[in-house]
Amino acid sequence: PLHLGDYSMPLSTSAEDTMLESGRENTELSTLYYDSADSHEEQLRMPLANYIVGTIEGNVGNPAIQVLGLRAIADYQPLRQSFSEVFIRTVLGVMTRHLYELPVQIQGCRVLCQHFGSDSRAFSTFSAWDKFAFIQLLLTSANLHLKSTEFTMLSIHMLNALASRDYELRQLIFRRKEDLASLIELLETRAPNSCLQRIGMALLSLIAEDDIGRERICEARGFERILHILKLHMGDKSVQCNATASLCWLLHTENRVRNSQSTRIGETAVTECFEVMTILLLQHIQDPAIFGNVICLLIGCLIRNPGRGLIDSENVFALTFKGMDIHKENCKVNRNCLNLLRLLTIDNPEAEWNVCDHHLESIDASMKKFEFDPSIVAEACCVLGNLCTPSNAQNMSRSSVMETVIECQTKLKGHPKVQQSALWFHYQILEHSDTEEADCAFGSLGISNLMLLEHLAPQETENAAG
Repeated sequence: PLHLGDYSMPLSTSAEDTMLESGRENTELSTLYYDSADSHEEQLRMPLANYIVGTIEGNVGNPAIQVLGLRAIADYQPLRQSFSEVFIRTVLGVMTRHLYELPVQIQGCRVLCQHFGSDSRAFSTFSAWDKFAFIQLLLTSANLHLKSTEFTMLSIHMLNALASRDYELRQLIFRRKEDLASLIELLETRAPNSCLQRIGMALLSLIAEDDIGRERICEARGFERILHILKLHMGDKSVQCNATASLCWLLHTENRVRNSQSTRIGETAVTECFEVMTILLLQHIQDPAIFGNVICLLIGCLIRNPGRGLIDSENVFALTFKGMDIHKENCKVNRNCLNLLRLLTIDNPEAEWNVCDHHLESIDASMKKFEFDPSIVAEACCVLGNLCTPSNAQNMSRSSVMETVIECQTKLKGHPKVQQSALWFHYQILEHSDTEEADCAFGSLGISNLMLLEHLAPQETENAAG
């Protein structure tokens, strides 16, 4: 999935400005706050950092001073480079002590976001318990300050940064199902906010890569909620990419979750997903990541209900082949498109004339481009086998497709799946060819015998040769 690296955050709130004014009346820290931006002397950096930390720790009961100190650190990059793990714990302690003070939470989260963004090892020495406590602090604070868009953005951004860099921290986010449920509900309450959804969908796409993470998302009706957010941001590529990636994970691995009753994706949601994906096919056909995810979701929908393949199949055929032509070099797109075509060509009368008359060369080109990719060759052979009918078997056997299949069989003779799919294609050619013109199947019959011998045990080979 696509993950954005950084986000610009809104400025401080008016409530925070009021608290800053109060802090300026109580400490000399205000002078340092205004002077720090102009102070670039290397020799002043450490003394200044130590003074700010000492002031913060010495006035833990005064939220105004805490805000002022944290803001000075957040706004002055050289200072952040001078702080160690001890200071991170100080910031976490300040946020925990002043959990209900929104300005403190905002500035504390700003410092942590910026420090962690510049130092990927910032939490590497933390124990599992410390990491869990930190995640709980972020989630709890986010739920307490739901009305603050700024803090919601900061907290989700921090969670996403942690999840993308530390697998243990990612697991802690969904360790308790109520935590992830509240996170998804938080994203849903601010569904129109595109900037927040970019971060949120990136986070959920990471969580969806884990079996337990997918179970937690499904338990919170995450499939339906993610689909709803996706529909609200049809023009946002970042939201679309990460949302479709999450939906792919959820739909294709549904049978792997432990609690099948509470995590079952409803048929209504799957039907809605299929309808939305047919719209997105054209809209994102130029983007290989989103287009590949959309094709993957259509495959999942068809597996759940094969009858959906007859809905607007002509349009889906055209767009699928157009996508293959546009992304000729993309292995993932070609594999997914051929997988979808295999499902669409099963017992579909429209497929014969639609594909054979207009798009057969696209399948041939894909096999030639990825001739050493077993999955692509196998899928292509299955599609060709599904397309064989008495009216086109003769033409297919004399076309370049037959030569390509035989060449791929020879180059991938050690892959049983390829040989099985190719034999299916040869069988269909023989089945639908005129017996009086059996020469059309001579080449396929010869290569099939060779490949059959290749995959038989020694004793079976002797019997077959006899």
